[in-house]
Amino acid sequence: MEVVNKGYLPRPNITPERAVDITVYLEISTVEAEEINGQIATNKLDTTTNIIVDDGATIMLGGILFQTDSTVHQKIPLLGDLPLIGGLFSHDERALRNNELLIFITPYVIDGEDTRPATLDYLDVSRTKMEKIADHFGEGFMQELDPEADADIEPQNQTQEEVELQISQ
Repeated sequence: MEVVNKGYLPRPNITPERAVDITVYLEISTVEAEEINGQIATNKLDTTTNIIVDDGATIMLGGILFQTDSTVHQKIPLLGDLPLIGGLFSHDERALRNNELLIFITPYVIDGEDTRPATLDYLDVSRTKMEKIADHFGEGFMQELDPEADADIEPQNQTQEEVELQISQ
């Protein structure tokens, strides 16, 4: 069994009482070893729930139960590899495990004054990145364009990864 995705997607809102109202989507997706009609078989467990938690309080989400089935091949070194009689010195052991996914969430409401230094730092980093982008694409990038100037702009045939790599250098 291979885990494809373990999703956690919170959507918080702050109530007037400074509690946090969260809609949480949880997902576990796995790819099975067997194929069905030549297609990859997957399992998906998901749930959506809405919770209201006080500022700084911890809540536990549980109840997503799933089983994992595994087979382990055990053998005596060298003897288990012998042709014809190797099976006498090896065996397969199947293990079936029950699992439960537990999520602990502790939301904090951050006031405007508390966030001001972090926000200013974030703005400085964003400005620096925008300046690098503007330097990369040249003067006039992200300025208002008049219809006649649009004809002079040639598209850059670069992927997003290529642009990000050039900007980070």
